[in-house]
Amino acid sequence: FHQIMKKNLVIVALLALIFSSCASRVKEPVFNFQGKMLHLVELAGETYNAKSTFEPIVLMFSETAVADGVYKINGHSGCNQVFGQYKAENGKIKFSNMAMTRRMCDEESNKIELQISQMFETANAYKAEKGKVTFYNGKTPLAVFEVK
Repeated sequence: FHQIMKKNLVIVALLALIFSSCASRVKEPVFNFQGKMLHLVELAGETYNAKSTFEPIVLMFSETAVADGVYKINGHSGCNQVFGQYKAENGKIKFSNMAMTRRMCDEESNKIELQISQMFETANAYKAEKGKVTFYNGKTPLAVFEVK
């Protein structure tokens, strides 16, 4: 009887070890935006071609904190310079105090820039994997950026 109990105990211990190691692998490493430069590759489900805008769409995430957990962001939204603040933690993101210069550009650049502005307003989550960051509104993907 004791041998059967020992055998069952070993099996239960091994199963617990297997399940706990699987659970720990599922957890993704935390993505740190600070100091990163992101280049747009997809917007509203469509592949972005940098030649379709006056300037390529690039976002630079500063290491400069303006408040607890709030950092500066700046970059190019296709036609104009963009700048503001962001707070990101645990897969959630919030852009705030976003502003941009007001240079006139071609119709295509203006259309894409409007979509970028809407992304800043509505993005509330992100997922980082395989060198890319996707911004979401809930479960809806808004834009995909490549980390450089």
